[in-house]
Amino acid sequence: MRLYEKPNSPFKFYDFTFKGKRYQGTTGEKTERAAMKAATTYRDKLAADDPSTKKRTQAPTLQEFAKDFLKWAEESHTLDPNTVKYYKYGIRLLGFSELACVPVDQINAKLIETTKFKRPVVDRKKSKDTGEKATKGERAATDDWVDCSKTYTQQAQRTLRVMLGKAAEWELLPARVSFAIGKTPGRIGLITPEIEEIILRELSGYRTKRPWLVLMTMMDTGARPSEVFAMRLENIDWAGRRIFIPAGKTDQAKRWVGMTERMHKELSTWCRGAEGPGRLFPSRVDGSKHGHLNSIANSFKSACVRGGLDTKLVPYLARHTFGTTAMRATGNTFAVMKAMGHASVLSMAPYQHQDTDQLTTVMNQRNAGAIQPSPVT
Repeated sequence: MRLYEKPNSPFKFYDFTFKGKRYQGTTGEKTERAAMKAATTYRDKLAADDPSTKKRTQAPTLQEFAKDFLKWAEESHTLDPNTVKYYKYGIRLLGFSELACVPVDQINAKLIETTKFKRPVVDRKKSKDTGEKATKGERAATDDWVDCSKTYTQQAQRTLRVMLGKAAEWELLPARVSFAIGKTPGRIGLITPEIEEIILRELSGYRTKRPWLVLMTMMDTGARPSEVFAMRLENIDWAGRRIFIPAGKTDQAKRWVGMTERMHKELSTWCRGAEGPGRLFPSRVDGSKHGHLNSIANSFKSACVRGGLDTKLVPYLARHTFGTTAMRATGNTFAVMKAMGHASVLSMAPYQHQDTDQLTTVMNQRNAGAIQPSPVT
């Protein structure tokens, strides 16, 4: 019984002869001891004429299977474009891992849960990866690679779960592979009135008022950034003080959102009486793919720097702040859920436990009538 390694595989392979026939293959194990045990078990099954040892068609590697999976995702009529985009990046992360060269029928829970994901450092100024391709077809030094965050790791794992589910559905696997995925860290920050005042002050003087108006609209309506970017003039009901959102991330994204007094004042001044058709926040770039503003991340970060705020703050916290504030004031889960376009009540959980003041008040009222202990002497 001989064990050996292959250049592009993390596993050890076996090589032995049984009844005059040579057998070679992967053990699916990384350590010498575990690999020898797996190979010996396989040889024992051969001796017992176990049906599982019958030769099967070699399953594709994860990287090979990814091409078929991605083609299915892009042609599917049931997947949202954002979901396909999510899978694409998940596949990219999987392609950087040691799972890429493993046949899909040899991927198990233990292997998935012990795989560490890495990604190349992105040079955003040059719009290219510094680690993925130093030169054409050549991988850069390991210093240009970083460990994936929990969010990126879970994106790779979630994509892999769907891929393996499809592999089982297409009969490349005998059964679905079940494995654990950690919880995604939630957004726990809020944009307080003090922080909002600083950011809006800094944004109001940044080139144009567009970033300022976008953040204000997110803060006052709870709309997603993508929904605000895509708002159209013809969908604004000035008399009714509301804006129609025709589509979004979920089926419930199609909805009306109300305009606050400051929104009505600032947006009507911004539009100068225009009623459409047209974009509320058109792109400044001619021939833009979307035709509208697509991000305020850079201007928002610059405002935080100028205002001396934590640079970890992100624009999406404006939506989170709306949900938290609305839940604190109303306690009406379904009204807030509808306003924010959530598809499930479970999505409202982050907004329901942000404030302990009400519970503390209740307990203080109870304790006021309770018998107090005698002072210790």
